[in-house]
Amino acid sequence: MSPPQDIPPTERPTFRIRPWSSLLIRDYRLIFITILCANTANHMRNVASLYQVYQLSGSSVQLGLAGFFQALPFIIFGLLGGVLADTLNRKRLIAITHMLNVLPGLALGMLTVTGHVQVWHVNTLNVIASSVQVLGGSARQAIIPSLVPQSHLLNAVTMAVLMMQGTQLTAPVIAGFLIDLFGVEASYFTDAALLVPSVISVLLIRASGQPQGEHRQIRWHSLIEGFEFLWHTRIILSLFILDFFAVLFGFFRPILPIFA
Repeated sequence: MSPPQDIPPTERPTFRIRPWSSLLIRDYRLIFITILCANTANHMRNVASLYQVYQLSGSSVQLGLAGFFQALPFIIFGLLGGVLADTLNRKRLIAITHMLNVLPGLALGMLTVTGHVQVWHVNTLNVIASSVQVLGGSARQAIIPSLVPQSHLLNAVTMAVLMMQGTQLTAPVIAGFLIDLFGVEASYFTDAALLVPSVISVLLIRASGQPQGEHRQIRWHSLIEGFEFLWHTRIILSLFILDFFAVLFGFFRPILPIFA
């Protein structure tokens, strides 16, 4: 017997879980589309902005700074994004942050079309876009367990991670073709357009998106708890430090426009 097309999150399946089993669940399909569109849009904007900074300045130093400004909000607001995901309605948080993230892409596209774009415009709008992205990023991950039954959770998380890693490969290719055929502005406008189905999909999710358990408030103590957990959980701290320095000193993507 084939599995049903829509599986209620509370119902335990009697069939074997396959690689695509989570996609049979309506709400998971919608969050999958949301994350796919948003990640593709973000990676496209990052590629286009790095290319444009080098095109405008011809400076490897400016290119390195542009990559730094893209990454800076993830360092500053990473823990705050987790606190927001544990405090606010996750569905609304995702929808609001994705709607706000339409604006930097549109602004960069318009500035490019009119010929008024400068390096500081690109860096400023990238900081805004990355800040909004990281504030809603934790909610995109945290909402998944409420959309699938426990038996499908590992499958759902694995598929989401594979998809997010995949967009790091496909989105730059799409951006490269658009830049080559139509110009940098085409990549920016496509980035903004992709966020529209992303917002629509998350709003169509039937689950409430409300965090489970005791209601929490946004406080400085919540951020301190995050640092304390990181400090006392040494294996996570070690992995965090290893990844941080590997990316800080060995991340090659921002300098690729020099070779391109």
